[in-house]
Amino acid sequence: MREMLQEDERTVGSSTSPVRTTELILDRKYSEKAIAFVLDAASEIRLCAYAWRWYPSEPATSIQKFNIELMRARNRGIIIRCLVNNYSMYKQFSELGFNCRYVDSNRMLHAKAIVIDRKTLVIGSHNLTKRAIGENYEASVAIQDFETIEQFCTYFDTLWEVCHKS
Repeated sequence: MREMLQEDERTVGSSTSPVRTTELILDRKYSEKAIAFVLDAASEIRLCAYAWRWYPSEPATSIQKFNIELMRARNRGIIIRCLVNNYSMYKQFSELGFNCRYVDSNRMLHAKAIVIDRKTLVIGSHNLTKRAIGENYEASVAIQDFETIEQFCTYFDTLWEVCHKS
């Protein structure tokens, strides 16, 4: 089974998939790649955010385009679960219709990651903010490795169970 998955993994980069087996995503390229991953989603998205902003008066910004694609994915039936760092983000994104949970106030969720359909993990320094996408020097990695993604999904699911849903 593992050999089959590895063979599938090697052929993924040559198909229409938006990522090679492992791909470095630098600076402003993040939102473009993240949008492609969201558009590629067929069933579920898991998202961890230390900082995540919604820009209703700036729909043309690249991060707001990402946010809008997440909403479209939710509207087409994709299950989206979001772990966020604080109650304020939880409240805002829950009111927008996302299934969110937040960490206890004496801990910090500093992870920044997105998992698409248990096929792609994007993890790195990018926050989901205009500044992170447009101004900062940031580096993230997109990974399509079954074992790594499963490890992260286990981590996410463990946090999901202990985080607050108000």
